[in-house]
Amino acid sequence: MDKKKSAFSHSDYETLFALTDAGQVAYAEELLFSLSQTKQSEIQFDQSHPFAELIIQGKKAFAALIQRAQNGLASERLDAIDALSYILLESKIDGHEIEQLRRLLASEKDKTVLIALAKTLAIAQDFSFLREQLARLTDDDPAIVAAAAQLLGYGRMQQAIEPLCALLSPSRIYESRHIIWALGEIGDRAALPYLHRCIHQSFRVNDALIALGKIACLSSISVVFSQVLIGTSQTKECGYRALARILEAHRKEEAIIRIFNEEFGNIVDSQLQHEYLALNWETRFFMIICLARFGRSMQPSFLRRYLDLSILSGEQLIENRNLNKSMRG
Repeated sequence: MDKKKSAFSHSDYETLFALTDAGQVAYAEELLFSLSQTKQSEIQFDQSHPFAELIIQGKKAFAALIQRAQNGLASERLDAIDALSYILLESKIDGHEIEQLRRLLASEKDKTVLIALAKTLAIAQDFSFLREQLARLTDDDPAIVAAAAQLLGYGRMQQAIEPLCALLSPSRIYESRHIIWALGEIGDRAALPYLHRCIHQSFRVNDALIALGKIACLSSISVVFSQVLIGTSQTKECGYRALARILEAHRKEEAIIRIFNEEFGNIVDSQLQHEYLALNWETRFFMIICLARFGRSMQPSFLRRYLDLSILSGEQLIENRNLNKSMRG
Protein backbone atom coordinates (compact mmCIF):
# COMPACT_ATOMS: atom_id res chain seq x y z
CA MET A 1 0.00 0.00 0.00
CA ASP A 2 1.36 3.40 -0.96
CA LYS A 3 1.60 5.49 2.20
CA LYS A 4 0.45 8.56 0.27
CA LYS A 5 -2.69 6.83 -0.93
CA SER A 6 -5.61 6.04 1.36
CA ALA A 7 -6.62 2.42 1.66
CA PHE A 8 -10.31 3.40 1.79
CA SER A 9 -12.39 6.45 1.03
CA HIS A 10 -13.58 8.59 3.96
CA SER A 11 -17.13 7.29 3.49
CA ASP A 12 -15.84 3.71 3.66
CA TYR A 13 -13.94 4.46 6.86
CA GLU A 14 -17.13 5.85 8.39
CA THR A 15 -19.29 2.94 7.19
CA LEU A 16 -16.88 0.11 7.94
CA PHE A 17 -15.08 1.36 11.04
CA ALA A 18 -17.26 4.17 12.46
CA LEU A 19 -14.39 6.63 11.94
CA THR A 20 -15.68 10.14 11.33
CA ASP A 21 -12.84 12.66 11.47
CA ALA A 22 -9.48 13.15 9.83
CA GLY A 23 -7.50 12.26 12.96
CA GLN A 24 -9.24 8.91 13.31
CA VAL A 25 -8.75 8.13 9.63
CA ALA A 26 -5.06 9.03 9.88
CA TYR A 27 -4.70 6.65 12.84
CA ALA A 28 -6.31 3.83 10.84
CA GLU A 29 -4.03 4.62 7.89
CA GLU A 30 -1.04 4.32 10.21
CA LEU A 31 -2.12 0.84 11.25
CA LEU A 32 -2.78 -0.26 7.67
CA PHE A 33 0.52 1.11 6.45
CA SER A 34 2.38 -0.73 9.21
CA LEU A 35 0.71 -3.97 8.23
CA SER A 36 1.43 -3.42 4.55
CA GLN A 37 5.17 -3.17 5.23
CA THR A 38 5.29 -6.68 6.66
CA LYS A 39 6.40 -9.18 4.03
CA GLN A 40 4.24 -12.28 3.76
CA SER A 41 7.34 -14.44 4.10
CA GLU A 42 7.96 -12.94 7.54
CA ILE A 43 4.49 -13.81 8.86
CA GLN A 44 4.44 -16.97 10.92
CA PHE A 45 1.28 -18.89 10.03
CA ASP A 46 -0.06 -21.34 12.58
CA GLN A 47 -0.40 -24.65 10.76
CA SER A 48 -0.42 -26.81 13.85
CA HIS A 49 -3.07 -29.18 12.51
CA PRO A 50 -1.33 -32.31 11.11
CA PHE A 51 -3.62 -32.27 8.09
CA ALA A 52 -3.63 -28.51 7.47
CA GLU A 53 -2.60 -28.95 3.84
CA LEU A 54 -5.48 -31.35 3.21
CA ILE A 55 -7.97 -29.07 4.97
CA ILE A 56 -6.98 -26.27 2.61
CA GLN A 57 -7.88 -28.53 -0.34
CA GLY A 58 -11.44 -28.79 0.93
CA LYS A 59 -13.76 -31.47 -0.39
CA LYS A 60 -11.08 -32.74 -2.78
CA ALA A 61 -9.25 -34.19 0.22
CA PHE A 62 -12.25 -36.24 1.43
CA ALA A 63 -11.05 -39.58 0.04
CA ALA A 64 -7.51 -39.13 1.40
CA LEU A 65 -8.81 -38.24 4.85
CA ILE A 66 -11.28 -41.14 4.92
CA GLN A 67 -8.37 -43.45 4.14
CA ARG A 68 -6.36 -42.00 7.03
CA ALA A 69 -9.38 -42.22 9.34
CA GLN A 70 -9.51 -45.98 8.75
CA ASN A 71 -5.87 -46.82 9.45
CA GLY A 72 -3.10 -46.02 11.91
CA LEU A 73 -3.01 -45.03 15.55
CA ALA A 74 -6.12 -43.68 17.23
CA SER A 75 -4.51 -40.22 17.53
CA GLU A 76 -3.79 -40.10 13.79
CA ARG A 77 -7.31 -41.24 12.95
CA LEU A 78 -8.73 -38.59 15.27
CA ASP A 79 -6.73 -35.91 13.46
CA ALA A 80 -8.09 -37.12 10.11
CA ILE A 81 -11.67 -37.09 11.40
CA ASP A 82 -11.16 -33.63 12.86
CA ALA A 83 -9.90 -32.43 9.48
CA LEU A 84 -13.03 -33.85 7.85
CA SER A 85 -15.14 -31.85 10.30
CA TYR A 86 -13.40 -28.64 9.29
CA ILE A 87 -14.06 -29.36 5.62
CA LEU A 88 -17.71 -30.29 6.16
CA LEU A 89 -18.38 -26.98 7.87
CA GLU A 90 -17.89 -25.37 4.47
CA SER A 91 -18.68 -28.15 1.98
CA LYS A 92 -21.58 -30.50 1.29
CA ILE A 93 -20.95 -34.17 0.53
CA ASP A 94 -23.09 -36.65 -1.38
CA GLY A 95 -24.87 -39.79 -0.19
CA HIS A 96 -21.99 -42.09 -1.09
CA GLU A 97 -19.55 -40.09 1.04
CA ILE A 98 -22.01 -39.95 3.94
CA GLU A 99 -22.38 -43.73 3.70
CA GLN A 100 -18.61 -44.05 4.06
CA LEU A 101 -18.79 -42.11 7.30
CA ARG A 102 -21.68 -44.25 8.53
CA ARG A 103 -19.73 -47.45 7.83
CA LEU A 104 -16.79 -46.07 9.80
CA LEU A 105 -19.09 -45.24 12.69
CA ALA A 106 -20.72 -48.69 12.66
CA SER A 107 -17.40 -50.54 12.75
CA GLU A 108 -15.51 -48.34 15.22
CA LYS A 109 -14.65 -49.73 18.68
CA ASP A 110 -12.63 -46.87 20.19
CA LYS A 111 -14.98 -44.63 22.21
CA THR A 112 -13.06 -41.41 21.57
CA VAL A 113 -12.97 -42.05 17.83
CA LEU A 114 -16.69 -42.93 17.93
CA ILE A 115 -17.50 -39.54 19.47
CA ALA A 116 -15.45 -37.72 16.83
CA LEU A 117 -17.14 -39.66 14.01
CA ALA A 118 -20.59 -38.92 15.42
CA LYS A 119 -19.77 -35.19 15.49
CA THR A 120 -18.52 -35.32 11.90
CA LEU A 121 -21.62 -37.16 10.69
CA ALA A 122 -23.82 -34.57 12.42
CA ILE A 123 -21.91 -31.71 10.78
CA ALA A 124 -22.45 -33.48 7.45
CA GLN A 125 -26.19 -33.15 8.24
CA ASP A 126 -27.00 -36.80 7.64
CA PHE A 127 -30.77 -36.61 8.13
CA SER A 128 -31.25 -40.21 9.24
CA PHE A 129 -28.46 -39.86 11.82
CA LEU A 130 -29.97 -36.65 13.16
CA ARG A 131 -33.40 -38.29 13.39
CA GLU A 132 -31.81 -40.91 15.62
CA GLN A 133 -30.59 -38.12 17.90
CA LEU A 134 -34.09 -36.63 18.06
CA ALA A 135 -35.38 -39.94 19.37
CA ARG A 136 -32.65 -40.00 22.02
CA LEU A 137 -33.93 -36.75 23.54
CA THR A 138 -36.61 -38.83 25.27
CA ASP A 139 -34.06 -41.04 27.03
CA ASP A 140 -34.01 -41.13 30.84
CA ASP A 141 -30.21 -40.80 30.96
CA PRO A 142 -29.17 -37.10 31.13
CA ALA A 143 -25.82 -37.90 29.49
CA ILE A 144 -27.53 -39.45 26.45
CA VAL A 145 -29.90 -36.47 26.16
CA ALA A 146 -26.99 -34.02 26.42
CA ALA A 147 -24.97 -35.85 23.76
CA ALA A 148 -27.99 -35.99 21.43
CA ALA A 149 -28.60 -32.25 21.91
CA GLN A 150 -24.99 -31.47 21.03
CA LEU A 151 -25.16 -33.54 17.85
CA LEU A 152 -28.41 -31.84 16.83
CA GLY A 153 -26.65 -28.52 17.36
CA TYR A 154 -23.73 -29.58 15.18
CA GLY A 155 -26.24 -30.62 12.53
CA ARG A 156 -28.25 -27.36 12.90
CA MET A 157 -31.45 -29.39 12.63
CA GLN A 158 -34.47 -27.09 12.52
CA GLN A 159 -36.86 -29.90 13.47
CA ALA A 160 -35.07 -30.20 16.80
CA ILE A 161 -36.01 -26.72 18.08
CA GLU A 162 -39.38 -27.58 19.61
CA PRO A 163 -38.30 -30.77 21.43
CA LEU A 164 -35.12 -29.06 22.66
CA CYS A 165 -37.04 -26.07 24.02
CA ALA A 166 -39.49 -28.39 25.73
CA LEU A 167 -36.63 -29.89 27.73
CA LEU A 168 -35.27 -26.58 29.05
CA SER A 169 -35.86 -26.61 32.79
CA PRO A 170 -33.96 -26.05 36.06
CA SER A 171 -34.85 -29.66 36.84
CA ARG A 172 -32.58 -30.64 33.93
CA ILE A 173 -29.56 -28.65 35.02
CA TYR A 174 -27.02 -30.93 33.32
CA GLU A 175 -28.71 -31.36 29.94
CA SER A 176 -29.81 -27.72 29.70
CA ARG A 177 -26.32 -26.38 29.14
CA HIS A 178 -25.98 -28.55 26.02
CA ILE A 179 -29.55 -27.82 24.93
CA ILE A 180 -28.98 -24.06 25.10
CA TRP A 181 -25.74 -24.42 23.14
CA ALA A 182 -27.59 -26.42 20.47
CA LEU A 183 -30.34 -23.80 20.19
CA GLY A 184 -27.70 -21.13 19.64
CA GLU A 185 -26.02 -23.19 16.93
CA ILE A 186 -29.32 -23.84 15.14
CA GLY A 187 -29.95 -20.11 15.32
CA ASP A 188 -33.73 -19.98 14.94
CA ARG A 189 -35.77 -17.18 16.50
CA ALA A 190 -38.35 -19.71 17.71
CA ALA A 191 -35.99 -20.41 20.61
CA LEU A 192 -35.90 -16.79 21.81
CA PRO A 193 -38.81 -16.91 24.31
CA TYR A 194 -37.26 -19.94 26.01
CA LEU A 195 -33.80 -18.38 26.17
CA HIS A 196 -35.23 -15.09 27.47
CA ARG A 197 -37.07 -17.06 30.15
CA CYS A 198 -33.80 -18.71 31.21
CA ILE A 199 -32.32 -15.27 31.85
CA HIS A 200 -35.40 -13.98 33.67
CA GLN A 201 -35.26 -17.07 35.91
CA SER A 202 -31.48 -16.69 36.47
CA PHE A 203 -31.03 -20.14 34.97
CA ARG A 204 -27.92 -20.87 32.86
CA VAL A 205 -27.64 -17.12 32.22
CA ASN A 206 -24.18 -17.09 30.63
CA ASP A 207 -25.02 -19.98 28.30
CA ALA A 208 -28.26 -18.28 27.29
CA LEU A 209 -26.48 -14.97 26.59
CA ILE A 210 -24.01 -16.63 24.24
CA ALA A 211 -26.89 -18.39 22.43
CA LEU A 212 -28.79 -15.10 22.06
CA GLY A 213 -25.71 -13.54 20.49
CA LYS A 214 -25.59 -16.32 17.91
CA ILE A 215 -29.28 -15.91 17.01
CA ALA A 216 -28.64 -12.13 16.86
CA CYS A 217 -32.16 -10.74 17.12
CA LEU A 218 -32.74 -7.09 18.06
CA SER A 219 -35.57 -8.09 20.40
CA SER A 220 -32.95 -9.67 22.68
CA ILE A 221 -30.96 -6.46 23.27
CA SER A 222 -32.94 -5.31 26.32
CA VAL A 223 -32.76 -8.79 27.85
CA VAL A 224 -29.01 -8.99 27.28
CA PHE A 225 -28.41 -5.47 28.54
CA SER A 226 -30.16 -6.19 31.83
CA GLN A 227 -27.35 -8.65 32.63
CA VAL A 228 -24.31 -6.55 31.74
CA LEU A 229 -25.26 -4.04 34.41
CA ILE A 230 -25.74 -6.40 37.36
CA GLY A 231 -24.02 -9.64 36.40
CA THR A 232 -20.75 -11.19 37.46
CA SER A 233 -17.53 -10.52 35.58
CA GLN A 234 -18.10 -13.57 33.38
CA THR A 235 -21.73 -12.58 32.77
CA LYS A 236 -20.67 -9.12 31.65
CA GLU A 237 -18.21 -10.63 29.19
CA CYS A 238 -20.83 -13.03 27.81
CA GLY A 239 -23.40 -10.24 27.64
CA TYR A 240 -21.22 -7.76 25.78
CA ARG A 241 -20.00 -10.51 23.46
CA ALA A 242 -23.66 -11.25 22.64
CA LEU A 243 -24.54 -7.57 22.28
CA ALA A 244 -21.63 -7.01 19.89
CA ARG A 245 -22.79 -9.91 17.69
CA ILE A 246 -26.37 -8.65 17.60
CA LEU A 247 -25.33 -5.12 16.66
CA GLU A 248 -22.93 -6.45 14.03
CA ALA A 249 -25.70 -8.53 12.43
CA HIS A 250 -27.88 -5.39 12.14
CA ARG A 251 -25.22 -2.80 11.40
CA LYS A 252 -26.99 -1.64 8.21
CA GLU A 253 -30.23 -0.82 10.08
CA GLU A 254 -28.96 2.61 11.03
CA ALA A 255 -32.24 4.12 12.23
CA ILE A 256 -32.85 1.29 14.68
CA ILE A 257 -29.24 1.28 15.89
CA ARG A 258 -29.52 5.02 16.61
CA ILE A 259 -32.50 4.32 18.88
CA PHE A 260 -30.52 1.73 20.82
CA ASN A 261 -27.58 4.12 21.02
CA GLU A 262 -29.79 6.77 22.60
CA GLU A 263 -31.07 4.22 25.11
CA PHE A 264 -27.89 2.33 25.95
CA GLY A 265 -24.83 4.07 24.44
CA ASN A 266 -24.11 6.45 27.31
CA ILE A 267 -24.58 3.65 29.85
CA VAL A 268 -21.99 1.47 28.11
CA ASP A 269 -19.59 4.40 27.86
CA SER A 270 -20.03 5.26 31.56
CA GLN A 271 -19.63 1.66 32.67
CA LEU A 272 -16.43 1.32 30.66
CA GLN A 273 -14.98 4.45 32.30
CA HIS A 274 -16.03 3.70 35.88
CA GLU A 275 -15.47 -0.07 35.95
CA TYR A 276 -12.37 -0.12 33.75
CA LEU A 277 -10.06 -1.66 36.36
CA ALA A 278 -12.58 -4.37 37.28
CA LEU A 279 -13.32 -5.43 33.69
CA ASN A 280 -11.17 -7.99 31.91
CA TRP A 281 -9.66 -7.21 28.51
CA GLU A 282 -12.19 -9.29 26.57
CA THR A 283 -15.13 -7.48 28.15
CA ARG A 284 -13.62 -4.07 27.39
CA PHE A 285 -12.96 -5.17 23.80
CA PHE A 286 -16.59 -6.15 23.22
CA MET A 287 -17.82 -2.98 24.94
CA ILE A 288 -15.76 -0.94 22.48
CA ILE A 289 -17.13 -2.96 19.56
CA CYS A 290 -20.63 -2.13 20.82
CA LEU A 291 -19.81 1.58 21.07
CA ALA A 292 -18.39 1.52 17.55
CA ARG A 293 -21.55 -0.14 16.26
CA PHE A 294 -23.59 2.52 18.06
CA GLY A 295 -21.67 5.02 15.93
CA ARG A 296 -19.49 6.43 18.70
CA SER A 297 -16.13 7.97 17.80
CA MET A 298 -13.11 5.72 18.29
CA GLN A 299 -10.39 8.19 19.21
CA PRO A 300 -6.83 6.75 19.29
CA SER A 301 -6.37 7.81 22.92
CA PHE A 302 -9.62 6.06 23.83
CA LEU A 303 -8.49 2.79 22.24
CA ARG A 304 -5.02 3.00 23.74
CA ARG A 305 -6.41 3.50 27.22
CA TYR A 306 -9.12 0.85 27.30
CA LEU A 307 -7.40 -1.80 25.20
CA ASP A 308 -3.92 -1.21 26.63
CA LEU A 309 -2.54 -0.53 23.15
CA SER A 310 0.79 0.93 22.27
CA ILE A 311 0.79 1.48 18.51
CA LEU A 312 3.98 2.12 16.60
CA SER A 313 4.12 3.87 13.25
CA GLY A 314 5.07 2.00 10.11
CA GLU A 315 8.58 3.45 10.22
CA GLN A 316 9.01 2.45 13.87
CA LEU A 317 7.86 -1.10 13.19
CA ILE A 318 10.31 -1.44 10.28
CA GLU A 319 13.12 0.06 12.35
CA ASN A 320 12.41 -2.30 15.27
CA ARG A 321 12.23 -5.30 12.96
CA ASN A 322 15.54 -4.43 11.34
CA LEU A 323 17.10 -3.93 14.79
CA ASN A 324 15.87 -7.36 15.88
CA LYS A 325 17.30 -8.93 12.72
CA SER A 326 20.71 -7.30 13.31
CA MET A 327 20.73 -8.49 16.94
CA ARG A 328 19.92 -12.04 15.82
CA GLY A 329 22.69 -11.83 13.24
